[in-house]
Amino acid sequence: FKSENDKRLKDLEAKRGEDPLITEKLAAIDDFIAENSKQIDQFIKAQEEQSRRADELELAINRHGLSGTGATEDINALAEQHTNMIKARRGYQGEFDAESFIEYRDAIKSLIRDRAPVHQNTLSVGSDPDGGYLVEPDRLDRIMIRLHDTSPIREYANVIQTSSDKVEFPIDVNQAASGGWVSEQTAPSNTDTPTLGVQKIELHTQFAEPDITQNLIEDSAYDIEGWLEGKIAQILSETENIAFVNGDGVVKPRGFMSYAADAVTTKDASRDWGKLQYMKTGVNGAFATSGAGADVLIELVHSMKKQHRQNAVWAANRTTFAAVRKVKDGDGNYLWSMGDVQKGQPSTLLGYDTAEFEDMDDISNGSFSMAFANFADGYLIVDRLGISILRDPFTSKPKVKYYTRKRVGGDVINFDCIKLLKFSS
Repeated sequence: FKSENDKRLKDLEAKRGEDPLITEKLAAIDDFIAENSKQIDQFIKAQEEQSRRADELELAINRHGLSGTGATEDINALAEQHTNMIKARRGYQGEFDAESFIEYRDAIKSLIRDRAPVHQNTLSVGSDPDGGYLVEPDRLDRIMIRLHDTSPIREYANVIQTSSDKVEFPIDVNQAASGGWVSEQTAPSNTDTPTLGVQKIELHTQFAEPDITQNLIEDSAYDIEGWLEGKIAQILSETENIAFVNGDGVVKPRGFMSYAADAVTTKDASRDWGKLQYMKTGVNGAFATSGAGADVLIELVHSMKKQHRQNAVWAANRTTFAAVRKVKDGDGNYLWSMGDVQKGQPSTLLGYDTAEFEDMDDISNGSFSMAFANFADGYLIVDRLGISILRDPFTSKPKVKYYTRKRVGGDVINFDCIKLLKFSS
């Protein structure tokens, strides 16, 4: 402002008149100063307060013999006195000898006068009484969130939305229409008429109802409401994923692994509808060695009809996949093929993608810890609506309640599309 104003005055003295560009710039600077004068005043006051506190601290240090003035000081006595004072006030358990006391005294004087510590071995950030109180921590502008194990079944299953409280659909699982051959002169006989069944998937309600105090919402340096809403969505997602894998169908979706208890070894043509097929590794709690472990995986792939294999994936938790990666065929070749993380290409097993479902069991004796499945054809997820959040600041004053709910259902719809591997002899 002063620089531009000097130019304006020189122009006036030279009787050239005022330059409109300089006048406009001066007006803009003046407006800016006026708008920010309050902040400038606050800054000046803060500087004055800081100077006042430094003066008070220096006086306090002088009272404790840290000033270094006076020729008749007993340094050893001052060091002992200072040690006792620190012990009484801060619980410090060390000792100040004469040499360390002088070093400490000089560092404090430098800190007050120059605003910077010069003896870092004495003034320490790690010790609050030795200078740590003077260091303000930086705060990130986001909250670090811990990731929890889950099963991303929505990425692979068939997901639809409904406007009702349930979904029903006919199923054709009957091969009753027997056929045959007849000669030119033979009349055909009646055959059995195929029948249809019906499958029903009901919707269930999951909820969450956390609360936050109004003061925390108002005073937090973070978007605490946004964080809470995101956290609720994450928890509801993890909860439904657990149900899609292991749910028993009672007040929650039924998971595909809940059918493992009734799974059988019979093939699709002879297996009752509503039961999954499984194969055994031949060894309790492990894969067989000498290529037999690879053989059972190959057999599991080809136990599924060709039409369903196209979109099939391997599902297991990461501990199980760690064991799978060690499996070799009879020639000593690994079955596992590494993907490309940077290009978003997953690892493959026998040419099929792998999906980490952390809600599946670890390998143990008799465990069903792995599945080969076409979830797009075999598992249906039904959504009523998305997540709804009711913000209630009245019921529990001074707390704000967040009543959150979501309605969803899920179940296996094609039992030929999911094959299980049992780690059993």
